[in-house]
Amino acid sequence: METEVNALTSRDVSTASSEAKPNNSATLITFALVSLVVIVTVIGYWPVLFDFFLGDDFVHLTWLKDAVKNPELIWRNFHSSWLDGTTTRFYRPLISVFMVTDYLGWGINGLGYHITNVVFHLIATIFIFFCARHFLQDTFRWNAKLGVRTDAGLESSKSESPDTSENARSSSTSASAGAQHSDDDDDDDDDDEDADSNVQQVEAGSAGRRKTKKQLRREAKEKAKAAAEAEALERAKRAKPDLEPLGVPWNLAYLLYPLGAALIFGLYPLHTEAVSWITGRVDAVVTAFYTATFYFYIRWRKDGGKAWLTASAIAFALGLLSKEMALTLPPSFMLYEALLGPNAILRDNRKSLAPQALLKWAVDIVKPVLFFWAIVVVYFGVRRYALGTFVGGYDDSLFFIADIKHFVLSWLHGLRMFIIPLNKGLMNSHHIVTRCWEISLVATFLMMFANIIMEKRLFRLWIFNAIFMAFCFAPVYKIFTIADDLQGARLAHVATVALALFLAMAFIVPTRNPFRKGSTKPKEAPIFGFALRAAVCIAFSATCGAALWINNQAWATAGNEANAIRAGLHKLYDQIKDDPQVLLLSLPDQINGAYISRNAVYGMTKAPQLQRDIWNCLSVNKYEQILPFGYIKDSLWKARDQVQIYSWNSKQKTFLPLKIERDPDDLRSWIAAEMKSIATMKQGEYNWTRDGSLEVFGNSTNKGRPEILLNFEKRNAFDIEFVAVKVRDLDTSGASAGSLATEGADLLYTNDVSPEFDLPNRTHADFVPGEKSQTLIFPLRSLPEWSLGGKCHELLLKFPHNSQLAIDSVEIISPEKVMPKLSFENSGFLGTKGYLHLSNKDNRATINVDATKVPSAAGVVVEITRTNLLFETQNSSTPSKVTMKDELKGTISGDIELKRDMFPATGMYELRAWAVDKSGKRIGVSGDHICVSVDN
Repeated sequence: METEVNALTSRDVSTASSEAKPNNSATLITFALVSLVVIVTVIGYWPVLFDFFLGDDFVHLTWLKDAVKNPELIWRNFHSSWLDGTTTRFYRPLISVFMVTDYLGWGINGLGYHITNVVFHLIATIFIFFCARHFLQDTFRWNAKLGVRTDAGLESSKSESPDTSENARSSSTSASAGAQHSDDDDDDDDDDEDADSNVQQVEAGSAGRRKTKKQLRREAKEKAKAAAEAEALERAKRAKPDLEPLGVPWNLAYLLYPLGAALIFGLYPLHTEAVSWITGRVDAVVTAFYTATFYFYIRWRKDGGKAWLTASAIAFALGLLSKEMALTLPPSFMLYEALLGPNAILRDNRKSLAPQALLKWAVDIVKPVLFFWAIVVVYFGVRRYALGTFVGGYDDSLFFIADIKHFVLSWLHGLRMFIIPLNKGLMNSHHIVTRCWEISLVATFLMMFANIIMEKRLFRLWIFNAIFMAFCFAPVYKIFTIADDLQGARLAHVATVALALFLAMAFIVPTRNPFRKGSTKPKEAPIFGFALRAAVCIAFSATCGAALWINNQAWATAGNEANAIRAGLHKLYDQIKDDPQVLLLSLPDQINGAYISRNAVYGMTKAPQLQRDIWNCLSVNKYEQILPFGYIKDSLWKARDQVQIYSWNSKQKTFLPLKIERDPDDLRSWIAAEMKSIATMKQGEYNWTRDGSLEVFGNSTNKGRPEILLNFEKRNAFDIEFVAVKVRDLDTSGASAGSLATEGADLLYTNDVSPEFDLPNRTHADFVPGEKSQTLIFPLRSLPEWSLGGKCHELLLKFPHNSQLAIDSVEIISPEKVMPKLSFENSGFLGTKGYLHLSNKDNRATINVDATKVPSAAGVVVEITRTNLLFETQNSSTPSKVTMKDELKGTISGDIELKRDMFPATGMYELRAWAVDKSGKRIGVSGDHICVSVDN
C-alpha cells in the first residue's frame, strides 16, 4: 500500500512540474490584475488627496493634541466610550490608535490622513479579489493548486462503469475538500493523543528513527490526500478539451470574476463618504479587517494550520475594535459553510436530506465557527464593561422606531441610492454618467441571470451573496438612510462588499450549455463568451470610475471651502483681541453631501489650527436642531453689545460683521382686501373675491403648487417670529386630501444674508386632516439665518398640489400668543446657553413655565425626548414621535422640578413645553426647547 501511495505521489510531483509554467504565468497575471485594480482605485480618489479636514475631523484634531501629551487618553478608549463621548456610546478604540499614528507622522497635514484612508480601502479591495477567487473555486470545486477543476472528470464519467464513476466522484471530492477538513482531523488527532497517554513508539526507516502513532497517521493521511489529488488531476487532464471551450485557459477566464468584484468595490461611487472623509475611515477600516478575516478563514478551512486560524481571529478582533459591523462575520462564516464550504448542503453530490444527514450538516457548519462566536461573547463582555450597555449607539435601543412609514420610505430610498450611487447634486437624471450607469447596470444584471441559467451551480453563489448582503445591513437597520447627495452612504460601506461579489457574477464564464443535453460545451462561439463578459466588466467598471471621480468633486470642493474658512478665521482673530463672545452665521454645513462645518468650529478655533485657543466662538446653522437658538434669542438681544456676530460670505471668502436691529412696531396683520398690499400671485390660478379673500387653485402638474409672494416692506427679520395664515373652504377630498396630508405648506424666506430663494431656507406648517377652516402657523423664531439675517426681503408661500382654498388673512404674531415661555437660572446666551445639567450629585433642577398669555390655555405638558434623540422640528404644531412615554404636567404658570431618575440613561435630552386647554388638548405650537445633559 505504501508503495502505491509513493508511486501516486511521484506521479503528482512530475505532473505538478509539467504544470509549473502555466501556474507561474497565472501568478504573474494575477499580480498584474491586482496592480491594475490598485492603480485605477488610486486614480479615482486622486481629487481628494490633498491637505484638508472636514466636520468631525476637527473634533479628532483637538483630541489628538491632548492624546499625544497624555497617552492615557488613548488607553481610555479601550475601557470607556469612544473619545469619552457622553451623548453617544460607541466602542471603537482602534480608530483612535490609527488617528494617533497619523498625527505622529503627519501632524495637522491632512494629506497623510487621506492616504491612510485610501490604503485601508485598497486593502479591502485586494482581499475582495482573493475572496472572490476562492468563492468561485468553491462554486466549481476548482483546485487552485492543481490549476484545474477537480470535478472535471465527473462531467465525462458517464461512459465509465458505475464503480469507476463513483470512485472518481469520491476522489475528486477528497481532493477539493480534503484540505478543508484538515483542521477537523487535527482535532481528532488531539483526541486520539489524549487517549494514547502512554504513546507506543515503532521503528520507521532504516536509520532507526522512532515515530509516534500520531505521526504515522498524519503521514498516511497526507499520502492519501496526495494520491487523491493526483488521481483527480489525471481525470481533469482527460477532460481538458472541455475545460477550455473559449480558447482561454480556465485559470485565466475565472479571473474575470475576482477582477470584476475588486474593480466594482474599489471604484464604487458610494464609497466617497467612508474614504474621502477622514472620520469616515471608521467604515473603511472595519471593511479592511472584515475582508481580511474572511480571506484568512477560507484559507484555514481549505489549507488547515493554526497560522490561518490565528490570522483570522486577530483580524476579527481588530475589526470588532474598529466598528460593530464586524459582528456579522460569524453568521457569514456559517452561511459560507452552508452554501459554498466543504459541507455545503446544496453541493451537487449531496442529495440526502434525511434528518440524520441534516443534523450532521448543521453540526458541520456550526463547529468551525464556534471559536469566533466565543470571541463575540468576550467582545460583548468588554463592551458592557466599557459602555455600561450591550447596545450603545445613538439611543441605546435595538427596536425603537419613531415613524414606521418614514422608516420604510427611508429604507426604500436608501436601497435605490445603494444601487444607483450618483450624487444628484452633481449628476441629474439626464447626465451622461447617469445614462451610462443605467445601461451598464441593466446589462450587468441581464448577464448575471443569463449566467445562472447557463450554469445552475452559480445559483448557490447567488444565494450566498444575497444573504451575505442582508447580513451586512443588519447592524444598521435602524439608522440606514442615504440621501440624494449620498449623506449616510458610509452606513452601507460593508454591504458593498457583498454587492460587488453579487454584481461581478455577470462576468463569470459558464462551462455548461443547458440547451444541449449531455454536452458540457457552452453555446457561445470560441472567444466570444469571454470577450462579451470582459466588455461588460470594462464598461461597468469605467462607469463606476467616472461616477466616483464626479462624486469626489463634492469632497474636494468642501475641502477647499474648509481651508478658506480656516484662513478667514485666522484673519478674523488677527483683528479680534482676547476672546470675546463671537457668533458665526452662514457657515456651510455641507456642500453636495460633503460635510464642512458640522461639529467643526470648536476644533477650528483651537491651536494649532488657529493662532491661539478660542473658547467663546459659536456657530449656528440655518436650521439648528441642537443649540436652543429660539430659547436664547431674547437673551442674545439683551447682550447684543457684548456679542460680535459675523456672517461667512462664500463668494468673497471672508467674514462680514452683522448687527441685530428691531422695529418699534413689530406686529401687524393684513385682513381681507388689505392683503393686496403684500400678496402677489407667482404661480397657479387665483381669484380675489368680493369680500377681499384670495382664492387659489392648484393642480397635479410639476408647477401645480400655488405660490404667493409676500412682501413685509423691509421689516427686521429678528422681529418676525411667527407668521399665521388663516385659510377656509379647504377641499379635503380626493387628490387634494392626499396632497394636504403629505406635502403641507412651506414658507421660503429671503433677507440680507440669504437674498435668493433656496429650498433649505424655509419653514413648514401641516394641515389638520379633515378641517375646512384652520390657521397655519409658520415658525421662523428658531431659524438663526432668518433671525440674524438683517432686513426681510420677500417670502414665498407654497401650498400643496391639487389644493383649493381661500386665504382670509396674514398676520405676524408674537410668541406669547402661541407657545408657553420656559426659563431656568443662568440659562441665557451669556450663561449656559439653554443647557441644563443633571448628575448623581446635582440630581435636581427647577424650570419655570408660563402659558398665561396663550388664549384658552389651562395648563402645560412637557415633552422630553428619548436618549440622544432630537425633536424633528422646532416650534412644531404636531407632537414629536421621539419622546418618552411619560410626560410632565404643570399648571398654567409655575415651577416644574426635574429629577435625575426621570432620565433612564446618561446622555443628552431635549425638553419643551406645550400649552393645553381644559380638556388636555394641545393648543398653539410647542415652546422653545432646552437641552438637558445627564451624566454620572
